[in-house]
Amino acid sequence: MKLDGRDLTFSPWKRRRSESKGSHIITRHSFSEEFDRDIYADMDLDINTKIAALKVSASLVSLVSRTGSEPFFKGSGTIIESEEVDGTHFSTILTSASLLRSTPESDAIPDDIKIDVYLSDGKSSEGQVFAYDFHYNIATIKIKTELALPSAALRFLDDSILVDPSAILESSQLHPHSDLFKLCPGDMVVAIGRHFDDHCDLMAAPGEFSLDVFKFDCKELFRATCQITKCGIGGPLINLYGEVIGVNFYDHKCTPFLPINIAVKCLEHFKKYGRFCRPWLGMEMTNLYAENLGILEKIIKKFPNISEGVLVEESFQAKAKAKAKTKTKTKNDPLSEATLVQRTLPTLNNIMSPNVCQSGPRGCHQLPNQRKVIEGSPAESGGICSGDVIVQGGDKDVRSFLEFYGMIMEMTGESVELVVLRETSGQRLQITLKASETSRDKFYRWPLPEECTVCVDRVRW
Repeated sequence: MKLDGRDLTFSPWKRRRSESKGSHIITRHSFSEEFDRDIYADMDLDINTKIAALKVSASLVSLVSRTGSEPFFKGSGTIIESEEVDGTHFSTILTSASLLRSTPESDAIPDDIKIDVYLSDGKSSEGQVFAYDFHYNIATIKIKTELALPSAALRFLDDSILVDPSAILESSQLHPHSDLFKLCPGDMVVAIGRHFDDHCDLMAAPGEFSLDVFKFDCKELFRATCQITKCGIGGPLINLYGEVIGVNFYDHKCTPFLPINIAVKCLEHFKKYGRFCRPWLGMEMTNLYAENLGILEKIIKKFPNISEGVLVEESFQAKAKAKAKTKTKTKNDPLSEATLVQRTLPTLNNIMSPNVCQSGPRGCHQLPNQRKVIEGSPAESGGICSGDVIVQGGDKDVRSFLEFYGMIMEMTGESVELVVLRETSGQRLQITLKASETSRDKFYRWPLPEECTVCVDRVRW
């Protein structure tokens, strides 16, 4: 595209690279891949990405776990804490608990596990497992060094955005929380990693914060469009100020990341009580602003003053049912609403029930498989329904998902009074919700793509 003779696709920061054409076989989903040299990635980083990566590089390490002489996992990690005890320096590294699994299905670490930690200067240390949680897939490794090591700057996320038509022209939606980093869809982020080879190369993959979904079980994960490789698992996601805002995991199309808010709260709970907090509510939630425009319009019509909150999501089945209603019914094939839903979702016929249930004291008339509020869960017992908007917890306003989840983490095992808005009835309801603790059989699963080889027609050198 050109404007006034200028090529708008041209970037003065990028150097033109030669290309080698022809068929090439490469290995995918392997630990040996460096993600900033991936053939599908942009090889030329802009100056902002480079500066942000350099700010955190000194606290970035490479990690290799092994049993005996055989390594079974290679990833990255971030030094988040350093302390001195009797002249000896101890550093704490935050990474992924996948580092400790000899197999993806295992929920225990090998007795003879060894952790090799490679620092930014190439020196190595033996790491000791301090804490790990297979539910959130995080772990901390401690190392001992003669000199103090730099720790990364951590920055909690503020994921709230006002849904207020009168605020469209406002230049900023910042809240008076100077210790939080506002993260909005489309904001630039960078996934960082360190390779385990002799050079311990620093790697960076820029991308954007995105609302798109992925297939991971963990519903607390956020998503970035960065593309990393397996050796970047456990490394940090940073903003353009070089502050750590998340822990990276691996998917072949994007980078799922656990917000640093949740990781830090888990570790603080472990230090205080000797165990991790894993609240279970039995419902799927999202920020109010992330819902589709049609639903937002209905909610705001019923509650004109609402601009923030946490929405209890509808399931795919419920959305398919709504779509089925819009189909034209022909005279030759008069279909009932239930038949339309069944034809839309043939794989779910075995779990569908013709019975309409009531959830909660005031009723939420939906088919059981249409609800993301799980039967028998604390959310159902409290009377929460799909489509409810949570706006208050205890005596605090609920502005966003992360804020609400942080509140629930601190009250695991206790009851909290919620205020919810129910669009279907126009009611403002008070609900008592008990934050149960996740049992081991409900732990999230963290699969990794298997190594494979692929043939490509062009490789950039």
